[in-house]
Amino acid sequence: MLSEIIHIMEYTLYIYLSVSVGYIVLFSAASHFFKQKKYPATTVRQRFIILVPAYKEDAVIHACVTSVLRQTYPAELYDLIVISDHMRPETNASLRKERISLIELHEKESSKAKAQQRPSQTSHTIMSSYWMPII
Repeated sequence: MLSEIIHIMEYTLYIYLSVSVGYIVLFSAASHFFKQKKYPATTVRQRFIILVPAYKEDAVIHACVTSVLRQTYPAELYDLIVISDHMRPETNASLRKERISLIELHEKESSKAKAQQRPSQTSHTIMSSYWMPII
């Protein structure tokens, strides 16, 4: 009786796993027969701004800034603005050495949400010369 239940469970598990693997194999094989659309290369490049709100992000902000600055888009067509909220002064000093703009917030009660809302409240003049802001 117990061995029959174990065999039924084994077959059920076998069928379930076979269907799961078969599904993945089917679609991976099918993807080799369909070609992706080729889009023409554009000659028009838009200018945009990248806003990075950072609330007590001292440990990871340099990696984030470095990652953004390493992109292959032309550097003269984008600006990186870091909104520094409650970060250490030495972190802000090292960020000023990078090719970025730094906005420092000094509020008594703050949060990441306030750092994210700040650009939309105060920087309409900054963002008016860009095609698309990215937050």
